Amino acid sequence: MLFRVILVGIALYFLWKIFHWRIHEDTIVCYTGGVGAGKSYMSAVTVRRAYKQQLKRWKYMKHLPGYEEPPLVYSSIPYQYAPGKWATKLVEEHLLLQRRIRPLSVVYIDEIDVFANQFQYNNPCIVNTKGGREGGNFDEFCRLFRHYTFGGRMVCNAQALDNLNLTIRRRLNVEVNLAGIRISTWKPLFTYYKVAFRHRTGNIEVTDSKKDIIDDYTIQRGLIFPVFQMYDTYCYSRRYERVPYKPEETFYEWKLDDPITAPYGKVVKYTAIVPEDPKEESEEKENTDVETSVESEENINA
Repeated sequence: MLFRVILVGIALYFLWKIFHWRIHEDTIVCYTGGVGAGKSYMSAVTVRRAYKQQLKRWKYMKHLPGYEEPPLVYSSIPYQYAPGKWATKLVEEHLLLQRRIRPLSVVYIDEIDVFANQFQYNNPCIVNTKGGREGGNFDEFCRLFRHYTFGGRMVCNAQALDNLNLTIRRRLNVEVNLAGIRISTWKPLFTYYKVAFRHRTGNIEVTDSKKDIIDDYTIQRGLIFPVFQMYDTYCYSRRYERVPYKPEETFYEWKLDDPITAPYGKVVKYTAIVPEDPKEESEEKENTDVETSVESEENINA
């Protein structure tokens, strides 16, 4: 009997060593890495874990003023934090202090550098460049995020931290740099993942002495119960449906006269709805026709 207890204890110890959570958790965490490195997946896992923790905190605080409603998960992409439970849509008004976020909530921003990249240093919505009281709403949102959400959590990701606006970059508590991920789904039991990561302090500039702020890559393993789809890894693929197919060309010799270069100037951007988009033009035409018909009816009645 004692021998069995010892074996079970040893087995549980090794399971804990393999699957215990190693990634550092903090108020604002940013995952970085190349295409397909696992940024969105690890963000989704972290948001799910953070929301469970925040929900436990709320259960002890719900009798206090201001905590009557449970926290929410706000996400910039379609996301389920539990089977059948969709996240609240995160919009620009939340990030620019135009719409309130519930206390203790978890905010998930996928590809945050699209919203605030390093070239937006003159954007008054992002940074207060003149030092006055107006402008810099997103900078203020990140700076005082913990105060405004009464201890909320934020998880974001970007392909490289240098792509993110400098003032926002300095608000990060920690950067988790990913080097690759392996995911295996054993339906309907569990999902197993293995990812290589290293921590980097987000609010300290990288200098030549990188050993002080960068750890060596370590392995994070985890199990997700139950098996369910948290997000669509190709959630933006529908944008590409507007790009037309054209006749393709095939190589016929080993030599090439000119390298591929980008044209200078603006070209049609099919992946976004622009004024020239036929879809938008048709909608505007329908609205114009409706307004014209209404005006004609008013003139007849008059």
